[in-house]
Amino acid sequence: MTRLLKNIILIAATIALSSCSSMIYKEKIAQGYLPDNQAIKKLKLGMTEDSVTTLLGKPSLINPLYPNKWAYVFTESMGYEQKEIKTLALVFNKGKLSNINNKTN
Repeated sequence: MTRLLKNIILIAATIALSSCSSMIYKEKIAQGYLPDNQAIKKLKLGMTEDSVTTLLGKPSLINPLYPNKWAYVFTESMGYEQKEIKTLALVFNKGKLSNINNKTN
């Protein structure tokens, strides 16, 4: 009888705890850096790499195979769920800004 009672208590505790899993606090996690919109609006094609760095700061990513492509990336998630991804991709041609791609997912 005691073994049956222990199993019933174990099953009841498992069900009770699993139903509370959706109530667990999930902290908002922000990673990366994306310049504010005012700074992004000041970008102009033809700007030098130094001018862009002065305006926006250093990029989050520079592709080692294509150093003329810069990326500023910001992600926000809640637990394991991806909530938002913002990317600013810049391309330079001969040291001058030639393409701007500002994207939010």
